[in-house]
Amino acid sequence: MAALYPGELRVWTTKFDYTTIVFADHFNTTQDELTALLRTVGLTPQIARNDPGSTPASLRPIVDWLSRSPSADLDHALDLIENSDGKTFAALLSEINILWPDWGGES
Repeated sequence: MAALYPGELRVWTTKFDYTTIVFADHFNTTQDELTALLRTVGLTPQIARNDPGSTPASLRPIVDWLSRSPSADLDHALDLIENSDGKTFAALLSEINILWPDWGGES
């Protein structure tokens, strides 16, 4: 049986321990759906290659810079963002400008 995803979602039946005979087809169907999902999502689903249009204009330079950053800088930048509770955008941008003066954005 071929995968239904991404055209539609398969309806699954619940299997019960010691009362349901689980045939190889049950797992093979699951495997087909998982393979279809992985092919659709790809290897880097968390990285948007193009702005999907939801990023505010003021953040676009930061998002673009993050997408080009080496992983070490990216890890440091993500730590900075995660620990930015209560900071204004201007304060966060000021910290970025101090840490990475050549990042390409504006103050």
